[in-house]
Amino acid sequence: MHTVTVSASRPYAVHIGGGLLDRAGELLAGATKSRRCAVVTDSAVGPLYGDRVLAALERAGFAPLLFTFPAGERSKNLSTYGQILDFFAKNRLTRSDLAVALGGGVTGDMAGFAAATYQRGVDYVQIPTTFLAASDSSVGGKTAVDLAEGKNLVGAFWQPRLVICDTDTFRTLPGEVFDDGAAETVKHGLIADRDFLRLLMTGDLRERIDDVVRRNVEIKAAVVAEDEFEGGRRKILNFGHTLGHAIEQLSGFAITHGHAVARGRWPGRWRGWACPRTAPTERTSSTAPPQRIRSAAAAPSTWWFWRRSAGPGPSGWTWRACGPSWRRPYGHYHHPK
Repeated sequence: MHTVTVSASRPYAVHIGGGLLDRAGELLAGATKSRRCAVVTDSAVGPLYGDRVLAALERAGFAPLLFTFPAGERSKNLSTYGQILDFFAKNRLTRSDLAVALGGGVTGDMAGFAAATYQRGVDYVQIPTTFLAASDSSVGGKTAVDLAEGKNLVGAFWQPRLVICDTDTFRTLPGEVFDDGAAETVKHGLIADRDFLRLLMTGDLRERIDDVVRRNVEIKAAVVAEDEFEGGRRKILNFGHTLGHAIEQLSGFAITHGHAVARGRWPGRWRGWACPRTAPTERTSSTAPPQRIRSAAAAPSTWWFWRRSAGPGPSGWTWRACGPSWRRPYGHYHHPK
C-alpha cells in the first residue's frame, strides 16, 4: 500500500493499493472518532461494492447507512443533491457523523458537496472506484453539482478526512471508462512531469496501476498544497477543461469527462470535431481520444493539433506540430474543474 499526504488546510492521507475495500473500516477508524456514517453510492457501483464496504465498516464498529442514486452525470444536479441532504436529515446525522463517497467522480462531487453544506459541514471520506476519480477528482477538495447552464457551477472547497483507493476496483471498468482516467493521467504528465509522461508511453498502465495512481496523487497534492483555493497555480489542473466541459455538456454527456477533456486539450482538433463536415463517426468515437493523446504525449514540449487532410492517419486525420506552448496550456484559466 502507498500512502500520500495532502498538505491542505486540513491534511489527510490518500491510501493506494489493491484489496483496500475490505480494510476500509480499519483505515477509517484510524482517521475519525465517529462511528456513524452515511455511504453514498450509485446504481452501478452499489451492487458491485456496496455490501463489501458496509461489511468492512461494521467489522470496525461503524453503523453505516446506504444511499443509492441513479448512475451517470445526469444525476449530478440539485435534485439528487437535495435527496442526499434529505437522507442525512431523515436518518438524523449530526455534525459529529460523516459521509462516505463510494464511486466515481459524480458520486464524490455530490457526496462531498452534501457533506460541505449539511449542518454547515460534516466530515467525509472518498473511496473512489474509477481510475479517473482515484487519480484526480477524489483529491483536492473540489465538490460540486451541475446546473442546466453548465458543469460544476454550484459547489464548495471541502477537503475529505481520508481517501481510500482500492485499485482492484478498476478491473470492473469498461475500457472507455478506464481511458477517462488515462486522459487525466496524461494531463498530469504534461503539466508537471515529463519523465512520468514518458513512463506512460512505455507499457500498459494496468501493469503498474498502483504506481501510476500514486504519482498522479503526488502531482495533484503538490499543486493543492501551493494553491488550495485556486487563486493561481491550481488553475493549471484545469488544462483542457474549458472546451472539454462544453463538449461534454453539448453531447448530452454521451461523451464522458476524460474523453471530452482529451479533446479539449487540442483546440485545433476540437475545431475539426465541431465542424459539420467532420464525419459523424469521427465526432462520436469514444475510443479515439486516449489513443491519440498517448501518441501526442510523446512530444510534451509541443502543441499537437489534428487537422483534416487527405494524408495518412485514422479517419483521414494527420498530426501538425504548432510550436512549443505547453507551459501555458490553452484553457486552464476558465471554469471550475
